Amino acid sequence: MGQYDHFVELKQSNERIKYLCETQDKISREITQTFSILQKATDKSEIHQLNEKMSHLTTLHHQMKDEYETLLKQELSLVYQRWPDLFTKIVEGVDRDTLDHVLKAFDEYQSGHLSADAAVISGMDYMTTKYQLPPDFFNKAAVGQFNKNIHKVD
Repeated sequence: MGQYDHFVELKQSNERIKYLCETQDKISREITQTFSILQKATDKSEIHQLNEKMSHLTTLHHQMKDEYETLLKQELSLVYQRWPDLFTKIVEGVDRDTLDHVLKAFDEYQSGHLSADAAVISGMDYMTTKYQLPPDFFNKAAVGQFNKNIHKVD
């Protein structure tokens, strides 16, 4: 969790990371707005201009994302090298409480205090509460089958 806290701090204290993060957000909003306009456009010239703008914004976003991730890979090298999937989730924006819950459930599973099924159900219960989902949102009866086939998912 210390690395997660370091990530949050980097987004505020490291000027380049902060700039890249904020600019990516702005570009994402502009892409969404442009796409909305594009969907309604009928004039071929306007459609062409909007497509050009979308292409430019998308390229710019990808370039910034690549630089952002490169900097974070350096700053959070421990997480990136040991747990690349966890690194990806942190960069994508998993919140601290969810990450904390998942890591605790995983630790309980690894130490034999929770079965694989109980760990998944714990996550379902957590998400149901956190996002105020209906109690029957998840099919808990399917957990055993899911865990049996998880290794088959690519």
